[in-house]
This record gives sequence, C-alpha cells and structure tokens, in this order.
Amino acid sequence: MATKRGLGTASALLGLLALVAGGVCQGQEQLLERVIAVVDDEPILFSEVEAGLLMTVQSLGIDPGDSVRVQELRERILEQQIEQKVVYLEAVEEGVTVRSEEIATAVEDALARNREQIGSEEMFQIQLQLEGITEEELRERYTEQARVEITVARFAQAMLGPEESVTPEEVRDYYEENRGELPQREAAVNLQHILIAVRADSQMVRNALDLANDVAAQIRSGEISFADAARAYSDDPNGREGGDLHRIRRGDVMGKLGLEFEEALFSLEPNVVGAPVVSPLGCHLLLVHEKDPAGAWVHASHVLFAAPILRADRARADRRADEVYQRAMAGESFEVLAQRYSENPETAAAGGNLSWVPLAALGPEVGAVIEALSVGEIGEPIAVEGEVHIFRLLGRESERNFAFEEVEAELVQWVQARKAEERYRKWVEELKKKHYIERRL
Repeated sequence: MATKRGLGTASALLGLLALVAGGVCQGQEQLLERVIAVVDDEPILFSEVEAGLLMTVQSLGIDPGDSVRVQELRERILEQQIEQKVVYLEAVEEGVTVRSEEIATAVEDALARNREQIGSEEMFQIQLQLEGITEEELRERYTEQARVEITVARFAQAMLGPEESVTPEEVRDYYEENRGELPQREAAVNLQHILIAVRADSQMVRNALDLANDVAAQIRSGEISFADAARAYSDDPNGREGGDLHRIRRGDVMGKLGLEFEEALFSLEPNVVGAPVVSPLGCHLLLVHEKDPAGAWVHASHVLFAAPILRADRARADRRADEVYQRAMAGESFEVLAQRYSENPETAAAGGNLSWVPLAALGPEVGAVIEALSVGEIGEPIAVEGEVHIFRLLGRESERNFAFEEVEAELVQWVQARKAEERYRKWVEELKKKHYIERRL
C-alpha cells in the first residue's frame, strides 16, 4: 500500500542502483533503457522496474530462474509503479508539497542505512566506485525518490482520512477465519537470571581515562582536530574515517555500550567535546555534529580508548558468578541474589525476572543449557559474549496457537490495515480512470 512504503526504493542496497542507471548488476546483462509504460506523458523505464524486481527477488529469496514467478512479480511491480505515478500526478495537480527538510532527512536516513548494511564508510565508498556512481549522484536519486514517496503518502493520507475504525466483532471474526494461517507462538521458557559482567581491570580503565582526558585537552586547545585525534588514537577501526558514527537513533547502541553512553551522547550540544564516557569497551570522547530537534537521533563521532579484557578479568567474573551460584544452590533466595549482584539494572530490580522468552532467541549454546533444566532448577554459570549468566527455569511451554487475547492488539492493526488497503485500492482504481495509461511490458 502506497501510504505504508516510505522511501522503500531508497532503502535498497547500492547494488540495485546500477539497474536504475541502466548498468550491470550482479552479473546481469546490460539492460536496454526502454519505456515499458506511460502514464499521461510520464514514462516508466524498464530499468526502474528491474531494480524493484531484483530487490523483491532478493528480499523474498525467490529463485531468479523461476521464470513464471519472476514474470508475475515484474508485472506486479510495474503496476505498483503505475499506481504511484498516478497518485503523484494527482498530488501535484492538487498542490501537495513537501518541505525540503523532510526530504533531506529521508535521504540522510537512507544513506545511513546503506552505510550500516555495507559495514563502514570505506566499504561504502568502494561500493560507490564499483557501481560507477558518485555519492552526490546517489543523493540526487534518493532526493527525487523521497520527494515522490513522501508526496504520495501525504496525499493518500489526506484523501483517505484517519485510520479505519474496527469493531470487536470484526477482530474476532478475522481471528476465527484466519486462525489456521496465523503464526504459531514459539516454544518459550520463563526465566530468571543473574548477570555478571566481564569488566576490564580498574587500572586499565584509569589508564584509558587519563589518555582520553589528555587528548580531549589537545582537541579543546586546537592542537589537533577531533577527526585527526580519532585517526591517531582511536582503537575503533572507524578511527581511520575520523571516528564518524553517522546517525545513531535512541536505543541503537545501548545494548552494547550501555545507558551511560547513550545518555551522554544525546545530552551533548553540537560541536562540543564532552567529558570522557566509560563503556564496556573502554573510554570514549564524543562529538555531536548535529542532532534531531525532537531528540530521536544524533550524528556523532567518537575516539575510543580501549580498556582490554584480559584472561584475569574473565577469571574474576567466573569466580564471582560461581560464588553467587553456590549461594543460590545452598538455598539463598534467587530474587534477593539477583537484586544484590546482577549487573542488569532492569531485571535486577525485578529479582532477575526475564519473563517468557522464545527458546530460539537464546541461541544454541544457552538454549542447550536451558533445555537440560527441569522447572525450578538453577543452571551452572554460562559465559555469553563478555557476560556470565546464571539462569533459573520457572516454566516452559511448547509451540502452540496464539489465544485470541494474546494477539488481539495485533489483530486490530491487521484488520485496520486490510480495510485501509481495500479503500486505497478502490480509490486508486478510480484515479487510474482519469489518466491515460499504456503498458508495453
């Protein structure tokens, strides 16, 4: 549905852009740049449809050799592009406009996603060279895509109005009619845990902090720029790129770097070098280049002064975890031990309660430990990615159908989406009658 896509084309991998340019992508032959449809006097190019087709084939895992299914997808994508063109022309005629700031934000988000998917700024630039396109050309294409998609979404929302109202009876009927096709609730376990973090020795952290303070003073005095400091001192590989972290949204790094890092990052004013911040990786100097006025994201760089984890640090965490485990096995309250010793502040306050967790989400190593436990049993400490966990199994449940009450909220959204889609389809079909459309596929 056009109102839901939101810069879908712009979020495609760079490999697709060669198709848009009529070039070669992933071994495909050179595409003829020909018009395969016309809406009024606006052409739709074969390469545009093939770009969307390649993205769909890759995302759905479809065999490119399945000629029948590929052709069906090609025709569906062409029809979607015809519909988008029709709605866009109507929107322009009605005077719908989009602020340049909105388009710029959407373009930057798309570029940030590309960089994240590719892995680094260096690889991003290499990929651009391989595709034979400059970053400015890519930005121009994304700008036009964003303009069209935001305009279409805004016009459709204005014409179709607010979300569809849904009655409880409609939701219940949908559940009964589609119960066999709804996803199953995965096998799950109800867990408590105590987390002991593997931390660098305090002297290592102090050394990193001293160096960070020294470099911060050099930056503030103008002896060295922040980017050059990252290249000279940072233990993060992105130091070669001046420490650029690109756009970071709230929650993106909290799991890896901690709440203190995120709070420090989002509290900084642009172009101010903050005080060093300690994370599980060491100490960071942070510099914010720009930030969302609403506080949703920041564009930042950092210099990392690593505090290395040694074998002695891991052994210290193992000993601490074993001491807590032995006390739990001796009969001390698991809840009290979690509140006192667990280093996960969210679950510690709740006595270590993780509640119900899909068994598959735990990974094979932890999953095997949990599978071997009986309900009420406490497992031996297990090391997972720089942490040591002690788990207690409170309950287990096999895969089963969701009860209505468990999915009622999601079903309301599904029914709303279905009704909105039906209304959108009728609206677009009426719009298409007002325009000259020629298909040449």
